[in-house]
Amino acid sequence: MRYSSFGRALRGVDLTDLAAVSAALQAYEGPRKPHTARQVQQAWMLGKVFHHTPALLRPLRDLMFDRTPFLQMVAGDTNPKEINKQLALIDF
Repeated sequence: MRYSSFGRALRGVDLTDLAAVSAALQAYEGPRKPHTARQVQQAWMLGKVFHHTPALLRPLRDLMFDRTPFLQMVAGDTNPKEINKQLALIDF
């Protein structure tokens, strides 16, 4: 499935027809929800790790992030294939 752009989702839709506009927007939004949910969950998890780590464990956390590929794997820096796959589904 390929996501459509916002403009394409509304192409040909009678903007005075609330039901048609609502259906078009749901068709646009629906496929994006799984990707967005993953991004939000990942941001929440990283926020917990970065901002709620007890002070005594912060040096260990920083060492792990600085010396291992863990953070890059989570953020996708070393896995551009997954990011590119998700972006390919979104037609900008």
